[in-house]
Amino acid sequence: MRKFAKISAVLAAMVLALAFAGCNSSSDDDDEGNGTSSTKNILAGKTYYSIDFEKVDYTSESNNEAKIRVGMFAFDSNGQKVKFTGLEYNFKNGAVDENKDNIIESDELNYSVSGSTLTIKELGNLIATIKSDGSIDGMKELKGNLYAFAKAEADSKELLAVAYIITVDGTACNLEQQYANEEPFVLKGTVSGSNLKFTAERKDGQIVTVSGKEIKIDNSPDGPITLKRM
Repeated sequence: MRKFAKISAVLAAMVLALAFAGCNSSSDDDDEGNGTSSTKNILAGKTYYSIDFEKVDYTSESNNEAKIRVGMFAFDSNGQKVKFTGLEYNFKNGAVDENKDNIIESDELNYSVSGSTLTIKELGNLIATIKSDGSIDGMKELKGNLYAFAKAEADSKELLAVAYIITVDGTACNLEQQYANEEPFVLKGTVSGSNLKFTAERKDGQIVTVSGKEIKIDNSPDGPITLKRM
């Protein structure tokens, strides 16, 4: 099986524990309610996303497993709720789990902030530390819309697990391709109407089209793929 470290002209759920550089706040009261308001307000109105290769195990072509998760966290402007949207993809022993084949679900959840610690109990006590500028290490802040796709396949040599992300914000767009245990490759692009054009150095641009809530790419390194809007 071929393995792509990067792509040229063509185009990871949950992080259960994230350890980041923290910020200080004036009080630690109320883990269940408003938490520490000065820190919590840093998140208000912001959206973040993360890619997590929750499990990637390979023994043989017939004995393997991959679990890929993409999570999007949209904090409301009042600093009270977070809308979580998650994409799930499961692959085991050479076959895709039909019930977890790029399935997207969302829910509105409570969250709390104590000092610089963010906790979302309804996501299995997901804990993350917020930096003083409102960023969360291990997650990326999202502007605009996010489309995602995950895939895995196995052969006699390896298990390949990959996630694709496309973000569309006004006239700019980005493609992010990430394989398990590798740094993501990001390709910048431009938006014209419903067309997205991604151009790599010394390569002709590739144009893909947004159709409703999907983006189809016919000739990605991983074959035809369809990214769904989260």
